[in-house]
Amino acid sequence: MASSLETGMRYEEVEQKAKIFDGMGDVFRAAAKALEAAIIILKATAFISLGSTEALAAYLENIKPHVEKLGNHAEELNRDLLNAIKEHRQADQAAAGLFKG
Repeated sequence: MASSLETGMRYEEVEQKAKIFDGMGDVFRAAAKALEAAIIILKATAFISLGSTEALAAYLENIKPHVEKLGNHAEELNRDLLNAIKEHRQADQAAAGLFKG
């Protein structure tokens, strides 16, 4: 049984989580691009629709920054997890030679 002072990491599991966040970042980036395309189309058709599509474009413009922010957070979590794996492995390797008996 591991002591409470022991630190361990299941690298493969953490890497899987990092990949999930990376994928989520891709999804949010794609969603932001789709929103931008929809906003452009709605603004372009505002004259024909007598302004009704302009209101929808404004609504989507309010949503888009939040979607982009979610994508940025997912990317940051991916980088943080990958850095944690890297630093943990380096610490394990550095400490490995210290405790040989």
